[in-house]
Order: sequence, then structure tokens, then C-alpha cells
Amino acid sequence: MTRRTVDRWLGAGVLLVIAVTAITAWRVQQQVQRAPAMAGIPAAAQATAYREVETIPVTVQQPTALTTGFGMVYIAGQHAIQRHRRTGRRMAADHDRAEARGGITAITYGHAAGEAYLATRDEITRWQDGVTQERWPARPGMVVTGLAVYRDTLWAADAGNTQVVGFSLDGTCIGTLAGQDERHGVPGLLLPGGQFDIAVNQRGEIFITNPGRHRIEVYDRNGTLLRSWGVPSAQPGGFSGCCNPVALAVMPDGSIITAEKGRGRLQRFSDCGAFQEVVADLGHGDGFDLAVDGDDIVLLDIQARLVRVYQRTVSE
Repeated sequence: MTRRTVDRWLGAGVLLVIAVTAITAWRVQQQVQRAPAMAGIPAAAQATAYREVETIPVTVQQPTALTTGFGMVYIAGQHAIQRHRRTGRRMAADHDRAEARGGITAITYGHAAGEAYLATRDEITRWQDGVTQERWPARPGMVVTGLAVYRDTLWAADAGNTQVVGFSLDGTCIGTLAGQDERHGVPGLLLPGGQFDIAVNQRGEIFITNPGRHRIEVYDRNGTLLRSWGVPSAQPGGFSGCCNPVALAVMPDGSIITAEKGRGRLQRFSDCGAFQEVVADLGHGDGFDLAVDGDDIVLLDIQARLVRVYQRTVSE
């Protein structure tokens, strides 16, 4: 075989490799475009109708959670709660610190002015105007990362035992939900980062994050899974990264606000999971908690040590 023949065969082989590589890349691209996870996701974000109207510097050590109620914003951290009073549509400049025993992992407002429920590693506390009213011990293995009150029940997102626990307001455990139950379509929780949040709407439906499955799940108080939604996607309407969303809150109209770590994106959905809009996209962030104050959205940005307040600027 001559040198010229060898060169011809080598050239043909190179062209064949290039052709096979191009065809393979084209097929992969077509499969990605047809992936079920992208079904129903808008191709681009809608222009947000919200703007950031206020930021509050966080002064407590190791901030973890926030809640709102009766014109107040409470930011929980290590052994303390930072409080801000809202005046009109802005935050008042004055604030104070209310001491709390232990590092607070979750907080929610109660039914009365100044009343809140706090969780630490060891206990859950009912707190009124900075004074502890009662305490009850946490259950074995419990790590509470979210709290929500509805009528006579305090619901706790228990990341330690990967479940939701319901308590009567005297501390009696009344049941659990969101544990794995394949027979009834409940796959169980995946919490790779240990972040797990909960909220309750005006009908008493319990909304939880299932970040490892990129889902929001909705239960009734008996533990029945009513509905769920979510797909892994960076596109609007999906949840990005390995494990999102990490926080959620219920708006007065029943719509749901979600927050994603890493991306720092806030999105709004109907209570049945229909994507409505992107509220904000910070582009980064590691650790968030959400609350609402009327129609305003209040975000604790733990990495930036700020509370960000978003207000709607475009009428629907």
C-alpha cells in the first residue's frame, strides 16, 4: 500500500468520525428539546411586575428565618430575634432585639399581635412580645426548618425525620404527613441540603417544598396528597439546580411564591401550580426564607444578610 493510499484512508476516517460526532450531537439536541420535563414551560421569562422597594440590614447572628404579622417583620437568628415595624409601605428605621433561648431554626406569626412560635433544636416555644409563654420539647430526631399556624394547629416541617408534624397549640402531637406512601402516590421527601419549608392557605391546605424532587406538594390535614407540581428546569416555571425550591409563601389571593437557592429566583404560581410570573431573579444566593405582608413579598437573603421587600408595580 502506497503512502498516498494510506493518507486517503486516514482522511476518509477523519471525515467519518466528524460526521458521526455531528449526527450524535444533533440527536442529543433533539432529545433534549423533546424532554418531558420541559413540557408546558414558557420559552422565556415574562417581564416582572415587581420591584424591590426596601432592604433591611440583618443584625442578628446566623439568620435563619423570618415571619411577618400585624405590621411587623421578625428575623430569627442565633439566640435573638430582630424586629422591624412597618409604617405605611416602608420600614421604620428603629428596631430592637428580643432575646431567645437557643439558636432559632424556624419562626411563624401566631393569631394575636406580638405572638410568635419559635423552633430550636430542642424545643418549640410560644412567644408573646419577647416573653416566653410556654415551651414543649421537640420530638426525637426533629429538626424544624419551617412553621405555619392554621386555626388550632401548628404545622412543623421536620427535616430531621423528613416529614410534617402537626401539633395542637398546647404542644400535643396530633399526627404526621408527607411520609413515603407509594400506594397513595406520595413518593416521600428528598432534602439534600436540609432545607424544607411549609405554608398553609386560607382553606387549611398545607403546601410543602420537596426540593430533591423539584416539587411543591399540597396536603390536607389528614395527610392526603391533594396535588403537586414541578419539573427540573432553569426555564421559568421550572425549578433549577440539584434541589429547589427551598422556600415558599402563600399570597392573600392564594397564589404561591417560591424561592430557589443558587439562582436566587422568586416565582409565582397559582395554587394549582400554573406558572404566572417571575417575581425577581437575583442571579445568585445561598439560603432564603419567604413571608408576605399584605400584597408585598418579603425575602430573607441569608448570604447577603438582607431582607428584601418586593412590591407589585403593575396592576393585573
